[in-house]
Amino acid sequence: MLEQTTANLAELERATLDLRVLTTPADGEEGVGFTLAGPVDLGGDGTLPVADLTYTRITGEERTTADLLLTGEEAYVRAGGQAFVLGREQTDALRRRGAPRDLGALGLDPATWLEGATVEDGPAIDGAPTDRVSGDLDLATMVVDLLRAAGRAGAPVSALPEGAASRLDEALEEARLTVLTGRDDRLLRGLELRAQLRQADELRDLLPGGGGLTLQATLRLSALGEAVEVQPPVDAWPLAPAPAG
Repeated sequence: MLEQTTANLAELERATLDLRVLTTPADGEEGVGFTLAGPVDLGGDGTLPVADLTYTRITGEERTTADLLLTGEEAYVRAGGQAFVLGREQTDALRRRGAPRDLGALGLDPATWLEGATVEDGPAIDGAPTDRVSGDLDLATMVVDLLRAAGRAGAPVSALPEGAASRLDEALEEARLTVLTGRDDRLLRGLELRAQLRQADELRDLLPGGGGLTLQATLRLSALGEAVEVQPPVDAWPLAPAPAG
């Protein structure tokens, strides 16, 4: 099932995504993370994707929200009720000429992240039945895979330091991953993961506080293949450049 789902990632050009990532320290402090939600068209005809995404930063009980609007030609942000058009340099950073135009081009392989997988009925999404594939998460393999995919997408990321993968494995107390795949079309509908890392001195150069945290992430994909249209805001102001230095 996972191999078929991975092979079909190239078909995921248009979808509405709902992503939530939250890390909670073991010492009881409030969690931090973010959500990202809205429709996306990676395969649009323009030089940019087409997207209407709302980003929410989570810091304990505090929520800070901003919108990213991509029309395929121009990029805008909306914050505090005001829209701003991004300048050429900022837009070029989003354009990333040659960036993947579908999820399959990122080279993700969820089938390699799971060990001891089991299958059961999943929830219906957009009226389509799904299968829920769950198992123990190979966290190090997933992190390496995601970093590699982020690099392919044009993000300025670095590979893990030498030996970091084995250190993550040694500090891992619990990790589970669930994949939701369409029963009839084997298209990815969602991911859920939970990983708990003990605090360890050898993780201090990798994670804040050297671990001792729980990571939870969920992704839902709906409205697969539906057209995405984003109109430019009529009241957008030029975004002032950041001060030098």
